[in-house]
Amino acid sequence: MPRLFMSGWNQFDQSPEQSETACLCVDVTGYMIINVYKPPCSRFAPTAIPTFPHPSLYVGDFNSQHVNWGCNKTSPDGESLDYWETSNNLGLLYNPKESASFLSHPWNVGTNPGLAFGSFGQDNRLPDKRVLGKFPWSQHRLSLITPSKLKVPAHSDPVKRWNFRKADWKRFCLLTDQSVERLHIKYQEGISGFL
Repeated sequence: MPRLFMSGWNQFDQSPEQSETACLCVDVTGYMIINVYKPPCSRFAPTAIPTFPHPSLYVGDFNSQHVNWGCNKTSPDGESLDYWETSNNLGLLYNPKESASFLSHPWNVGTNPGLAFGSFGQDNRLPDKRVLGKFPWSQHRLSLITPSKLKVPAHSDPVKRWNFRKADWKRFCLLTDQSVERLHIKYQEGISGFL
């Protein structure tokens, strides 16, 4: 296979030429990304898409309808794709509150032929997907997918922390009791109910 000219990106696999569903698999520094295109007139064959262990992300134009991704009805291809998703322990990256990934100008209807499926991580989290604004001169909208693996944890400032194992708890209790005894509380009877 030819290598892609990007650091950390390697073409891993692709679908055979006789296959109706086209797939291109790319290994991006250990994260397998599978780009899928199923022509509208062809039937979805689950065996046409190679499966990979976690972490993997399947994106593309599946041209399948299912109520799970915002369609009014479920087509046979949509049913097959939904079965493929669950049998391979994948999760659909879809938020019904977001814009549709495709807007048909002649019918003024939004659909979601551009789908994404991700593998579950150790924390059972899927990658995040956001549908962005309209792409110029196209009916498609771009999607931004952020794998949970690539999220950077928030770092805190390097300040001194308390080491509770080394604390002098007897002295702490004594000082706390002395401080509480010096408090001037006017409504002693009201507070005694809480003590």
